[in-house]
Amino acid sequence: MAAERSNVSADLVWQITRNQNAFLVQRNNAGGVRFSRDPLNPVNIHSRKYAGYANDKALGLQSSENGGVVLIAKNASNTQNPAKNIRTLTYGPNTSSRKYVPLVLSELEDIQFSFSYICLPGFT
Repeated sequence: MAAERSNVSADLVWQITRNQNAFLVQRNNAGGVRFSRDPLNPVNIHSRKYAGYANDKALGLQSSENGGVVLIAKNASNTQNPAKNIRTLTYGPNTSSRKYVPLVLSELEDIQFSFSYICLPGFT
């Protein structure tokens, strides 16, 4: 029987995976700088605060190939279903930022208010 992820705290997941995970990028010749390739990490800094895989709620914004915006959000209610855990919303290149900025802000209310100044300036 598989263990339920909800019984494991996010802090424990971070402590176990912080030195070795698929998203970690280390540069020893640049003073030991650590970055993250996690799509749910808005600043690409390898830290507990921004790790999307370790937190129950996470949000990421990416630019799409055609010039639009892709919003990636992690559902806290679907931790047992990895296939349904992450949802994506895609906005085309002709979509005004007035349409998707309120949706991003509503997602940010559930996560952390401090992400709004990190995620939005590049896309408005």
